[in-house]
Amino acid sequence: MEKLSVGKIRKLIVGENPKDAFAYEVGKEFSTPQGILKITSIIEDESHFYFFGNIRFLIYVEKPDKSVAVWKYFDKMPVTVECII
Repeated sequence: MEKLSVGKIRKLIVGENPKDAFAYEVGKEFSTPQGILKITSIIEDESHFYFFGNIRFLIYVEKPDKSVAVWKYFDKMPVTVECII
């Protein structure tokens, strides 16, 4: 597997068939039991690729207290990446 050369990621679609898959888009807000979370960025984890040889994407969210943290990550799964050039 090769490392991707991508620009800034705007959207990540996770799943075999994009019509049935989950989509994560920067700027999207959603409600959880902890409050409203907002996706702030989607990052390709380069260090994970160099250590383990597979691509991993990290999804960062802004929490209600305005802190930013990794919310989800995806690796070894089929994904479609939409970038801003």
